[in-house]
Amino acid sequence: MTSEGPRRYIFDTTIPYVDFNYRKYSTKATLLAYVFAQSMEEIDQFLFYLRGIHHYFEPIGASVMDGFLEQVSTEDREALKEDIQGIFNWQRQERLVSELILARIVDSYVFYLIGMADHIVRRTARSSSTESFAPRRTFPQTKEYFRKEIGVPLYLTPADERLADQIVTMRNILVHNVSVIPDKYLARFANWQELQCIRQDSDLLIIQMNFSCVDQLGNFLSKSVADIDSRAASQFKLEQHLFDEDMPAKPSLDPYLIDGDML
Repeated sequence: MTSEGPRRYIFDTTIPYVDFNYRKYSTKATLLAYVFAQSMEEIDQFLFYLRGIHHYFEPIGASVMDGFLEQVSTEDREALKEDIQGIFNWQRQERLVSELILARIVDSYVFYLIGMADHIVRRTARSSSTESFAPRRTFPQTKEYFRKEIGVPLYLTPADERLADQIVTMRNILVHNVSVIPDKYLARFANWQELQCIRQDSDLLIIQMNFSCVDQLGNFLSKSVADIDSRAASQFKLEQHLFDEDMPAKPSLDPYLIDGDML
């Protein structure tokens, strides 16, 4: 108990607890997978920071905003009040934050795949060309190259491959088409209701990302990298390093380190 009442642990914040820790799926990694793991840990640290901000401001957000508005000229006050209404309500930012996180995870994922293909090509001299594999490959081309040339299919089931295609496509749509799924991709999302982050509005399908969905999709990609890294390392005798022994330890993000006395 604090002098003002019971402690509010950061787990008690209204933001759902989401993390993408690669180390849940593997105790070791090639250097390329380690770069991916670091990217996931940066996202986890950002989410921890976001929870900390909300954890602190949720109980006092209204009074903080009132105090801020008192410092603004009268003519600007009403317009500004509308802009900041509910600013410390995480649902107001959930869609945008989720979209940014998904884009970052997908970019890191594709970077890992192209980098791994390039590494295997160079290591095994599987190509007569001295050029790098990476600059001229898209995600579909990389998948095909792994399957036909390298002999390591990226996905062990058609369902996993379909989901990976959908995730990468959603990232591209969010970046280039805002959120509306173009007609040419509708067949790819025939199971859109199962994904829980796409809604129908009239004859349109619209991506509406949320923490629950990005948790599911992001962890699928994180687990996918761990699986691909393990199979590729085994087949081509690539060196893997143990986390916390050969690699730096993961920073502690124990939610119970922050309580009502500290915030």
